Amino acid sequence: IRKKLIQINSEKDINFFDYGVGYFYQSSFSLNIRGLRDSKYRKDLLDISRFTKDKNLLDIGTNSGFLLMDLENNYNCAIGIDYNPKLIKVANEAKNFLKIQNIDFQVKNFQVEKFNEKFDVIFSLANHDTYDKGITLTENYFNKIENLLNLNGILVLEGHHPQIESDEKFIELINLLNKKFEIVRRGKYRSNNF
Repeated sequence: IRKKLIQINSEKDINFFDYGVGYFYQSSFSLNIRGLRDSKYRKDLLDISRFTKDKNLLDIGTNSGFLLMDLENNYNCAIGIDYNPKLIKVANEAKNFLKIQNIDFQVKNFQVEKFNEKFDVIFSLANHDTYDKGITLTENYFNKIENLLNLNGILVLEGHHPQIESDEKFIELINLLNKKFEIVRRGKYRSNNF
């Protein structure tokens, strides 16, 4: 499976920015794949499994979906969306290999997509202002997230690497979100994988 996923990931597509610069952007512990962002470290540090039990999840900009697949599978269902079809192809190949039934990976553009459901947990992990400008930091982006969250829903937000997003810019974002969301936990962690 690793060989097949690497082959798909190395397919060139001039229509989409390569966030992994030829490598996987996310790692996968369960598939023994290294990536620029360590999914196991992120899920453990953010302690994601403690608030996903029996919940419905949405991962905006899921990339190859490795983070969702490496979570403790204690949730009802998860949808991982990305507008890059190659990444969703990787995600679906990996999901099928791992025999995961409760994740649906879809090619979708979050900014224009209409959703017929609400979610208990929404992930926006280093995705709120993308380098390729597929998503830009706008009030509309977070308004849409707010409207898609169930009552008492949780938004898990992760900033970009400091070379991409300054602490000051991220604090501005937090201050904006603090008007609409209760901040339950905040923290800073070091990423050696960038």
